[in-house]
Formats: sequence, structure tokens, C-alpha cells
Amino acid sequence: MVSGKKFSCDPSILHNPPVGFAVREATYDDIPELTRVHYAAFNEGYDFWKDLAPEDAVTRQWLESHWAEGISSNKTKTFVVEDLLKGGRLAAFKRWVLPVQADNQSQNPPKAGYKYPTRLAEVLWGGGLKNQIEIMGYRPHLSE
Repeated sequence: MVSGKKFSCDPSILHNPPVGFAVREATYDDIPELTRVHYAAFNEGYDFWKDLAPEDAVTRQWLESHWAEGISSNKTKTFVVEDLLKGGRLAAFKRWVLPVQADNQSQNPPKAGYKYPTRLAEVLWGGGLKNQIEIMGYRPHLSE
């Protein structure tokens, strides 16, 4: 409950994507394209991300493990946007965090060999679970 308002999730509500695009739930076959879209969105325009998540084999493996964990998780739903004018090529994606019990809110990062620099990770993500519960409570919300 936030500011006296009660939030809920109604999965029966359908959303209409813009003309020329389709939205669907991600599959494991989408994982290489999720990585391509991630790099295109972040690394091509921001030098900071080139250092934080370089386009190398170790980081790519970490990202692909991260996407796979999200697709298989019962705590999240990952959706992709296909550009129908480009043969269904992925144009975007988003992860939706589902409401879960208080003791099951965190997501474990995949163990693929990639690690953020310790201090940088603490600055960017330290206290994330506490903030997530405090701000979002147990309603669904966007992540990543």
C-alpha cells in the first residue's frame, strides 16, 4: 500500500503495441538477441557501459546467463518487442518483476565468471532489495 492506494495486477488486461510491432514473452531462443539489444542500447552510446559491461566473451556469457535466469524465474516475466517491418527482429525487451512473498524478493545473479568491480557494484546496486521492498512493496514493477 502506497499513499493509501492499493495496487494489484490483472494479467487479463491486454496491451496493444504500436502498428508494426508485436510484444510476446521471451524464450531461450531470444537470448543472443537480448544481448545484442542490450549492447546496442547501452554500449554504443555510453562509454561508462563499455567499461562496466564490455563486449567480451566473459561479459556476454554473464549477460546470457542473466537473461536465461530471468526467463526461467517464477519471480519475473521477460517480454520482447519484435519489429514486424524488419522480419520480426527484436527491437526491445523488458523484465517485469512479479509480486512474491517477502522472503523471496531477491534475484540471485548468475555465476558465469563475470563480476562487477566491488565498489562500483555497491554504489550502483547496494541496498537494492531493501529499496525495492520499501518503494514497490509487493506489486509488480519493471526492472532492468
